[in-house]
Amino acid sequence: MKKNQRLIQSLSRAFAIIDCFDEEHKELTLNDISDMVALNINTTRGLVQTLVYYNYLSFDHCFFHCFYQPGGSDRTVPEKWGQYRESSGRKRNKMI
Repeated sequence: MKKNQRLIQSLSRAFAIIDCFDEEHKELTLNDISDMVALNINTTRGLVQTLVYYNYLSFDHCFFHCFYQPGGSDRTVPEKWGQYRESSGRKRNKMI
């Protein structure tokens, strides 16, 4: 990435959350996602809720935990969620 590029932090964080999902991580809890992107749990919750609202993530309730997975009922999800990341050379990074 070029040094002089101006990126929107909230979008970068949302993409980092989406990048958490791959063949090895098909379902994640909010705590899992928060740890993987190194963001505060409340920040992560807000971003995840927004991604769910726009059908980039969906969730299942299971007792005391919610398990999130890519895509909603009306969004097409690639077989391997990390396809774009791999083809573009992007790597999963913790947020700063």
